[in-house]
Amino acid sequence: MFTSPKTREKSEELNAADRKAYQELVKDITPRKAVEEPFSSYKDQLGFGLHVVLTMFTGYLFGYAAFRALFSHSPAMSAAGGILGLVIGMLVETLLFIVRYSDQDRPSLSSTPSSSKLKIKKNQ
Repeated sequence: MFTSPKTREKSEELNAADRKAYQELVKDITPRKAVEEPFSSYKDQLGFGLHVVLTMFTGYLFGYAAFRALFSHSPAMSAAGGILGLVIGMLVETLLFIVRYSDQDRPSLSSTPSSSKLKIKKNQ
């Protein structure tokens, strides 16, 4: 009886070239790769946490010192100034967070096809 010959296995370079060509063909219909979420790693979480703590501490010290100088060393007013400085520091930190991570939500300009590329495709 006849036996079928063994199939040849493709080399790694050929497989990589095939995958790249396939990705190029289906780039318009496949979903884009997911953008990395903020705080997806332990390092990001720890860094942001330490930054928030430092901002809160600095805001408290600044408010405490400012109110202590303004209200003639009153302990209650100094503590109130510290709390006010802490709240202002947290508002600044929230604003920085929004600005920093809102850029990730927008699609990058390089990923959208330019109008000149679209004109070339239409004329072909």
